[in-house]
Amino acid sequence: MIQIKDSLGVDTRPLDKNKDKPAGSRSKVSTGSEGQSSQDKVVLSGKSKEAARANEVLAATPPTRQEKIDEIKQRIANNEYHVPSNEVAGRMIVDFLREMA
Repeated sequence: MIQIKDSLGVDTRPLDKNKDKPAGSRSKVSTGSEGQSSQDKVVLSGKSKEAARANEVLAATPPTRQEKIDEIKQRIANNEYHVPSNEVAGRMIVDFLREMA
């Protein structure tokens, strides 16, 4: 039986940069009192930070009142729910200015 990795010339040895060095000459990372590397560091991307913030906001949001939501959906479906356009525009401006601050 022919193994594909052998026929393609893929090296299956472990990826150890120090494999040719004697065990005593390998560099060691200093550890702190808890056994963690003093060089360990966590860096979050911008999207991760946004997701974490969204999760915080969601957790702080009070539960929805489903009956109120259902009532508004029904009024929209029956074409009975109207909001004056000047109120919508005014709220959009207020929200925009609040974000800019």
